[in-house]
Amino acid sequence: MTPLSFAVLALAAVLFAPAVTAQANCSYAAIQCIQDKACNQSFHQYNTACASAYLSGLSSDCTSQCNTSLAEAIRLEPALSDCECTDYACSIGQRNLVKACYGIIVPAKFCGDINVDCNANSTCAAASLDYVAKCGAAFGSGKQSDCTDACRMSLNALLTIEPKFRTCTCGGEPTCEASQKNIQAGCFTCDVIGQYCYDDPMCRPLVTKYTTDCGTLLSGATMTCSKDCLDSTNALIVAEPTFSTCQCAMSNSNCTIEQTRLASCYAMPGSCAYASAVCRTDVTCNAALQTYLTECGKVFESGAPADCTMKCRDSLNNLLTVAPSFITCSCAGDAECIMSQTNVEKGCYQGYRFCSKLYADCSGKPCGNQIDAYVNACSKVIASGAKADCTLDCLSKLTAATQSISGLSTCVCPTADKACTMSQQNFKDAECYANCSYAAIQCIQDKACNQSFQQYNTACASAYASGLSSDCTSQCNTSLADALARQPNLGTCVCTDYACSIGQRNLVKACHGKILPPKFKFCGDIVVDCNANSACAAASQDYLVKCGAVLGSGKQSDCTDACQMSLNALLTIEPKFRTCMCGGEQICEASQKNIQAGCFTCDVIGQYCYDDPMCRPLVTNYTTDCGTLLSGAVKTCSKDCLDSTNALVAAEPTLSTCQCAMGNSNCTIEQTRLASCYATPESCAYASVVCGTDVTCNAALQTYLNECGKLFESGAAADCTTKCRDSLNNLLTVAPSFITCSCAGDAECMMGQTNVEKGCYQGYRFCSKLYADCSGKPCGNQIGAYVTACSKLIASGAKADCTPDCLSKLTAATQSIQGLSTCVCPTADKACTMSQENFKKAECYYHANCSYAAIQCMQDKACNQSFQQYNTACAGAYASGQSVNCTSQCNTSLAEAIRLEPALSDCECTDHTCSIGQRNLVKACYDITVPAKFCADFSADCLGDSACATVLQNYLSNCGAVLGSGKQADCSDACRTSLNALLTTQPAFRTCPCGGDPMCDGPQKNIQAGCFTCDVIGQYCYDDLTCRPLVTNYTTDCGTLLSGATMTCSKDCLDSTNALVAAEPTLSTCQCAMGNSNCTIEQTRLASCYATPGSCAHASAVCRTDVTCNAALQTYLTECEKLFDSGAAADCTTKCRDSLNNLLTVDPSFINCSCAGDAECIMDQTNLEKGCYEGNRLCSKLYADCSDKPCGDQIDAYLNACSKLIASGAKADCTPDCLSKLTVATQSISGLSTCVCPTADKACMMSQQNFKDAECYYHATEGPTPTDGTERASVFALTWIVAVFFLAY
Repeated sequence: MTPLSFAVLALAAVLFAPAVTAQANCSYAAIQCIQDKACNQSFHQYNTACASAYLSGLSSDCTSQCNTSLAEAIRLEPALSDCECTDYACSIGQRNLVKACYGIIVPAKFCGDINVDCNANSTCAAASLDYVAKCGAAFGSGKQSDCTDACRMSLNALLTIEPKFRTCTCGGEPTCEASQKNIQAGCFTCDVIGQYCYDDPMCRPLVTKYTTDCGTLLSGATMTCSKDCLDSTNALIVAEPTFSTCQCAMSNSNCTIEQTRLASCYAMPGSCAYASAVCRTDVTCNAALQTYLTECGKVFESGAPADCTMKCRDSLNNLLTVAPSFITCSCAGDAECIMSQTNVEKGCYQGYRFCSKLYADCSGKPCGNQIDAYVNACSKVIASGAKADCTLDCLSKLTAATQSISGLSTCVCPTADKACTMSQQNFKDAECYANCSYAAIQCIQDKACNQSFQQYNTACASAYASGLSSDCTSQCNTSLADALARQPNLGTCVCTDYACSIGQRNLVKACHGKILPPKFKFCGDIVVDCNANSACAAASQDYLVKCGAVLGSGKQSDCTDACQMSLNALLTIEPKFRTCMCGGEQICEASQKNIQAGCFTCDVIGQYCYDDPMCRPLVTNYTTDCGTLLSGAVKTCSKDCLDSTNALVAAEPTLSTCQCAMGNSNCTIEQTRLASCYATPESCAYASVVCGTDVTCNAALQTYLNECGKLFESGAAADCTTKCRDSLNNLLTVAPSFITCSCAGDAECMMGQTNVEKGCYQGYRFCSKLYADCSGKPCGNQIGAYVTACSKLIASGAKADCTPDCLSKLTAATQSIQGLSTCVCPTADKACTMSQENFKKAECYYHANCSYAAIQCMQDKACNQSFQQYNTACAGAYASGQSVNCTSQCNTSLAEAIRLEPALSDCECTDHTCSIGQRNLVKACYDITVPAKFCADFSADCLGDSACATVLQNYLSNCGAVLGSGKQADCSDACRTSLNALLTTQPAFRTCPCGGDPMCDGPQKNIQAGCFTCDVIGQYCYDDLTCRPLVTNYTTDCGTLLSGATMTCSKDCLDSTNALVAAEPTLSTCQCAMGNSNCTIEQTRLASCYATPGSCAHASAVCRTDVTCNAALQTYLTECEKLFDSGAAADCTTKCRDSLNNLLTVDPSFINCSCAGDAECIMDQTNLEKGCYEGNRLCSKLYADCSDKPCGDQIDAYLNACSKLIASGAKADCTPDCLSKLTVATQSISGLSTCVCPTADKACMMSQQNFKDAECYYHATEGPTPTDGTERASVFALTWIVAVFFLAY
């Protein structure tokens, strides 16, 4: 048997929960405590001291030691004081403990608790005994025939006295679970449940409505489920869930017939099944649906274009016109629906997605946020189709979404999807496409286009830079025309940076003699225009002279009156200078930032806006709508104030970031009061204000705020009432924007959100909030990677779709992102709920440490039940390791827990508590000795051997002083002798890890510092026959360095030092013995030899030992010295670049060496990439940085999948698997698509060339940059964009 873990067995400590209210479940609180050394120690003391009180409930068993250890554990982990039991074993123990120690009766929660209370009441106890006697047969069998009239009467009598017995939960108590299941099946038939519901005043109206709305279906007069029947059925099942699973009474054929007829009514709103059910209730819609199903039947199964006939396509468009709900409905995991939808897209639209379905699939995921961002930014152009509405913000967000979301740029709109069709048409009319960088990437991914593009880059470089007609050669015109013919988007794309814009204007001027107005006019364009006007040029020069100080500092004190006057004069002549964009031009960006900070205070900007006839009305509206807030008469931001503030900020963005002028206290006060009005569209504050403007939404919001008010402040589970939870789900249904909104740093919002998660979901995060928090961060990339890799599984729930790639990405994300494995989905978040359900259905998890495996088990009701039974039954075996304590119940419950959560059988202990418990359990139940892992394990083994135990006790006695102090002076001869004796008896004590054991960590650190000086460690190594040859080699190879005869570390010395440190790691960190000056001198001299193989420091040390390599290295360091400091392209001279390529040729180890945290090395490498390669990474360095990280796994995955192609360059070797892995890696790893190969890196260059030859790229984000290390990437980057609008000239 594999070692079975249970850091979790401290979870036998789920034993614990001495309070009535709850914030997190007790298992979770126990895990939190166990992960803290001090808390874990108190927790185990409590487990032992309070065991009797926990079992008996008697005050005599609540000792002072129990009280003390319990109080200390609670002090260290407050969640233990109000945690909630999620199983009966915990609950009954909790009630006993609180009764014994505090004399308080905790309210009943589980059926067992209710039974205890019932037995304390004579009337209830008598009814309970009568029920048990008369229903015994039904308990055991679950057969309706055993639920006799006498049993039924007795059951009704008991439920009359104690109604809670009908709805209570067993909490994992096996006898209760079995009995409850059987009594439900035998006695609670559908007619009985119906009667119970009818007798309940809250449920009766739902029964009445259901009977009315579904009457014709139940009678057989109709065969389809009407919309009213569908809704009333769902409402009834929400109130009484057992209706959807109950069995009909024997011989009740009417019930069976009714259930069959009602089958079509069990469908979730928003699903395609629901849309179908509703459609069938309408004659016209049903006719359209049946025609579609008939005409497209063949394409549903085949996905072949030949089967997508004109009649099929027409019937689809007709159905979508009649019933638009089919446009956005979700398959909700229905495999047949998913296959049909996929095949329609495949057969009728060349495999391109329906935009509406792509949007639906992205809902609640990171890609959904990107879609929302571009839809919001482009809302005007979507509605108007006007070129003026294609703003830079819209274009930027559209480009980002198109590059990131596979299929977005090619998704299609069925004719009937009018909104989608209109949107696409309006983007075309506005000529609003992705920017020129994206268009160039599209061209580069086509071999023929790329060839023309590179020819154009070379031929048109001069015209692009100068704007002179003499530089526009015939070769330039020809190659550009050819590139445009192959990639028309180059003729319609838009420049979104100044370098592209000025180059574009120069090219058009040089080749066509025309002045091309840029789509977006940057500050540099305005400077050119200004300098062509003598008055403007003079004003510009005056401004630069008088405002020089503030342009450099950004300080208000440097914005003198002369500067302000000069600035005003310039803006009067050319107002565009105030709002123009720099477009990435660095000097402009810095100057603009400083002048804004120094001269454009809030009052100045306000005055500029007021003087502008277009802006003045917005100032007036703002002053009016926000008057009461600005004056302090009210404290909250009204909807009108919010809208007018946003309108003003949209017109004058700097108003939201400007600084008040020094000494303007009124301005500061107003800014403070207005804080609540600066709400970004993605924030919860904005969602709240918008919701408040709608009657229905505002009512839902106010109900939620009222019902959950206490919870926001407390985070207590007791305050997460049914009304609170229902109001939350209702609000999320009415306003889904609350699902994904962000608190955006609002402390009150974050506290409220945290407390809702804490009180209602045991402290687990909402998945949507966790995703939102990760947006734009590295964790967002990991989430995106696993969502992409697992997309099929998320939609299907099929085990076959839990691929190794999906599992690998899921594991990487789960291990890296705290809370991802335990995040929860509110009921209203359908996309999230479906995704989690499908992962469960596919049994797609990862196996990790035992704490994680235990959490996974506890989240499943059945597994948690077995786990808690195991906790109780195996506690003795876990603590003692004695076979007498391994009962049959322990074995059975353990086997069942493992069956339900296989990860428990092969998980790994990551702390000593888990390890010692694991070893005891395996020894007690299987008589197998698990190999020792932590020092505590070795101590236990040592104490079991009398000779070793004697030596250990002698060591503890003689070394007590140094174990406490860590001082060399306290490591006496007697201590050293006993230490040597112990290590001779058990050598593992010298290197074993503590595993978080506080009684081990401190003493181990101290004994290392006090007794294990360098000479001692050296002697230990010399006495070890395996290590001795390494000492000998080191002494020989480093002799001249140790003696001071040389000052550099030779290659042999470097290698032997590394070999010795690998065998004895403490040699690199040990301290010299006091007074051993030779040791100190040797350590100083050896410093240059402590370089790990693979590091650039190691490569340098090795290189210096070879004459040719050292000469190449010194030349490189000399020629590139300025570049290392500056990162400037001007300092990447030809000599610098040549010396780099020469060094890499002489010593290829420099190609992929790692800086290994060396700050100077990292800066040099960064500046080299910045200066010589426009900031693009060297591929080898990027790969090295990813080693041992999740991104390394992605690189390895694509390299393995594409290995044939990398070697051959053959198109046939660009397999779907290769392309898929390449796409995932490129989308997830920043810089992978643009990394470059120095000329000397032959393997890298061959790989990139072979990808080009095979035309193996992916069509989503950026393609691989075909840049040779000898080409200046800046020329490439600047010139590929020139093609903009050129087609028109």
